[in-house]
Amino acid sequence: MYDPELPQLNFEFGLFTDAARQPVAMVATGNMRVIHAEREKDRLTKMLLRYIGIGVCRLQRNSDPKSVMYSPLVGCLQIDRMVAKLPRRC
Repeated sequence: MYDPELPQLNFEFGLFTDAARQPVAMVATGNMRVIHAEREKDRLTKMLLRYIGIGVCRLQRNSDPKSVMYSPLVGCLQIDRMVAKLPRRC
C-alpha cells in the first residue's frame, strides 16, 4: 500500500494501536519501490517478520541495526541492512 496523502512520511510501515495499546492495523507508506525497486520483495519479507514479532510474539524493538526489530526505523536503507530472521524466542 502507498498513501499519496502522506508523502512527508519517510517510513514504510507503521502499526496503529487502540487505547489499550493492542495492535489493530498495519499500514505501509513511503517509497519502498523508489530506491532499488528490485529489493521490494526482500523488504516486504523483513517488514512482515517485524510485525509478526511485534503482534504475535510480543517482541520489543531493539538497537541492533541487523535485526528486524530495529528501532528507530525510518527508511529503506535501514531495512536493507536487516537480516530476514526473527529472534529465537519467537
